[in-house]
Amino acid sequence: MPRLAEPSTSRLQPGECQDAFPAVCLPDLVAKVGQACVALCKEAFSSDTCGSVGEHEAALRWMLRGLAAQLAIRQVQVDREVSRNTQQRR
Repeated sequence: MPRLAEPSTSRLQPGECQDAFPAVCLPDLVAKVGQACVALCKEAFSSDTCGSVGEHEAALRWMLRGLAAQLAIRQVQVDREVSRNTQQRR
């Protein structure tokens, strides 16, 4: 069986692959994803003591990239958890 080539994405480091979404401000994000997705974000992060506007924006950006709303919210929560764990180990 032929060996598959190593995908180029396996060598990417966090922050290397940039798209246009980080430049999109909150009002534009809200307009693009719709009120239903914004409501899901508010609900998900409202009971969260560490929820911030930045996390809301990050979840909305993940939605624009194609993740379903619940997966986008989970992605942001996992990113936060990984960040906390990394900081605690230092």
